[in-house]
Amino acid sequence: MNVELRIRQLHHEPQLAAELEQRVRSSLQRHARRVLAVSVALADENGPRGGVDKHCRVTLRVAGLPPVTVTARDASVRAALDRALARAVRAAARISDRRRARRPAASRQPPQSTTSTSYSMGSDTLLTLT
Repeated sequence: MNVELRIRQLHHEPQLAAELEQRVRSSLQRHARRVLAVSVALADENGPRGGVDKHCRVTLRVAGLPPVTVTARDASVRAALDRALARAVRAAARISDRRRARRPAASRQPPQSTTSTSYSMGSDTLLTLT
């Protein structure tokens, strides 16, 4: 899963990007097989004035589907990211559930072998493998 972070108009410490990437990866780890890429955009909308102005947008790119985008706003970057990631995880779970529900019942069952082989191990024993 490819993770892209974009941080705009936000004064942050250098280790913040690594911490945020780790949060994204750990949150979406369960859905990593289906989610090809994650784009996270963080911005401080009104600069140093404060308030509930940290905006986080998470875009999931899922194989065979259009991108799914969720957003969240909060007073801190970490809280905004956590809220957006929670929504993204729910969206990824819904996608997985829908795909599982659409799959025909025959494809959910393991394939059964159509060939059988018989081996004779003497006069009285017959072993049949299917």
